Amino acid sequence: MNIKDYLECESLLLKMFKNLDFCFKSCSTTNKHGFMSLCTDNSNYYDIYMDKDTVGEVSKEFIAERVSIYGKPVNQTPKCGYLGEKGCRLETHRGPMCTGFACYPLEAHLRFVYFINYDTDEMIQSLSNVLTGKMTGKDLNNFKKELKLWVEKTEKKTKVLECVV
Repeated sequence: MNIKDYLECESLLLKMFKNLDFCFKSCSTTNKHGFMSLCTDNSNYYDIYMDKDTVGEVSKEFIAERVSIYGKPVNQTPKCGYLGEKGCRLETHRGPMCTGFACYPLEAHLRFVYFINYDTDEMIQSLSNVLTGKMTGKDLNNFKKELKLWVEKTEKKTKVLECVV
């Protein structure tokens, strides 16, 4: 099932981002409340981007699963309907845009500190391809291996940095 593969990729990517502890501390794109402009510009990327790129039943099933777990998004213009006081309320079932987004400073941090060549546009497209079933077999396995490697790199480097400090 595409959703299961997508959720596995989402989990790996979010784990990598969590290992970095970069966002919010070093963020140059947050507003005065500490949230990224992506979350506060009322674009609702959690669904709109998916509806453009994700087709048919996969999109409906994915959104239905999200609503069953987290409820419907709250209308809180100009913020994302899933943005809470402490950040995104979605621990899973984020859309490809929300899951794959990294600002330029974070991309540079990944490249220069961890030697990870992260490209936001490519990541969002890859996640969309996983969810829609356009990425399967060997390509999907290689993508998952790359994400697992990135998680390992960020875990190891973070431990090294902690020892130095």
